[in-house]
Amino acid sequence: MEIYLDNSATTRCFPEVAELMTKIMCEDYGNPSSMHHKGVEAESYVRYAKETLAKILKVSEKEILFTSGGTESDNIAIMGGYGQSPCRASYDYHPGGTSGHPADHEIHGEPGF
Repeated sequence: MEIYLDNSATTRCFPEVAELMTKIMCEDYGNPSSMHHKGVEAESYVRYAKETLAKILKVSEKEILFTSGGTESDNIAIMGGYGQSPCRASYDYHPGGTSGHPADHEIHGEPGF
């Protein structure tokens, strides 16, 4: 029996998710910001994900923001709270708070500012 305790960094995905992601990465791999066929096809996955998450979370689709990872997410949340980002976020809503992630240190120079 395997016990894995680092789920905040990486988590095993459901087989259905891996199957869909393989299809997207190998067949529908277009840039969702592009207007060509592959891009429009890829953008439909992003739009569907936003619609689905918005319904589950009972928020507007405009409130859903996809990022490339933790550091980018932290920076948007922190800088948005300081009014320095076009994306506005509340510190109270950020699940991790500002508990000392390296991105926090990059901006403020101290842990947990």
